[in-house]
Amino acid sequence: MTSTVLDVTLALTLVSAATVGVAVTDAGGPAMGSGAPLVDVAGTDGNPDPDPGAAARADRFAGTLTTATTGVNYTLSPGARRADGSLVEFPRVEGPAFERHDHGTYASLLARATVGTVAIRGRPLTHTRDGYARAVRAAVRVLANGSAVNVTATWRPYPDAHVGGRVAVGPTPPGDRAVHVATTDVPSGVPGARRTALNVSDGGVDAVANVVADRLVAGLFPPRDTRVALGRDYPVSRLVRYRYRRAGEAYGVPMAEPLADERVDVANGRLAAVLARAVERDLDDRFDDPRAAARSIRLDRVRIVVRTWSR
Repeated sequence: MTSTVLDVTLALTLVSAATVGVAVTDAGGPAMGSGAPLVDVAGTDGNPDPDPGAAARADRFAGTLTTATTGVNYTLSPGARRADGSLVEFPRVEGPAFERHDHGTYASLLARATVGTVAIRGRPLTHTRDGYARAVRAAVRVLANGSAVNVTATWRPYPDAHVGGRVAVGPTPPGDRAVHVATTDVPSGVPGARRTALNVSDGGVDAVANVVADRLVAGLFPPRDTRVALGRDYPVSRLVRYRYRRAGEAYGVPMAEPLADERVDVANGRLAAVLARAVERDLDDRFDDPRAAARSIRLDRVRIVVRTWSR
């Protein structure tokens, strides 16, 4: 399994909790881990299904995702090859220092890939985890073995969030078939925020947004691991700095000065302050009630949906 410290901020190492299958939750109830029971199995249209076994296959395949384990080899090279050299230069873009290996349940790997390839307003934060996502998709395709199955993993911190991730594997279900669905949630590795957000919701949507922003930044740039990674050898330190610079560029926050002194607390504080305003706008657009906004928060979960159908 890849070192969390080394691979951290190389691509959103919001995976420290997911790596060991433990949810960091603030939702006020027990967390569903990667081996949790499925929560929904149903046909998605009103047509009779000529193959009733498709429903059982959805349940069975989703169960396999949460219990079976595998390993994936991947490279961090896309993060260097596709980097904007005006932000951080990468004199070498491949080689042994970029190679990695990870191991876990298929569901936990999907969760790491989903959070690791996070996008801001539809634009990937970095491409460092592109190779990881490709390797995980390939592993799931092998597991499916040509069967009629689609797997989609989604991380959305709250409805209509401007930041999130998605990984899809398999063909699109046909529109003329009965499609059966099995759904499960697995830990994202991002600190939960729902309970705290509910506690402060009397202060308005801005108070809720501040909590969400703090937890998001703590997930994107875990202070201790990020500080360690900034002091590592090439390419780790540069990949971390690049991710910071890209986040700063996305939110209009200068990052060069705190990064020069490796002041993670200052950098994270700057990001959280401006991110809170973006989160507040998202929540204001969707919710009239701060408590409803707080109840919608699910930073700490990745949802995996399995769809099966008859051929």
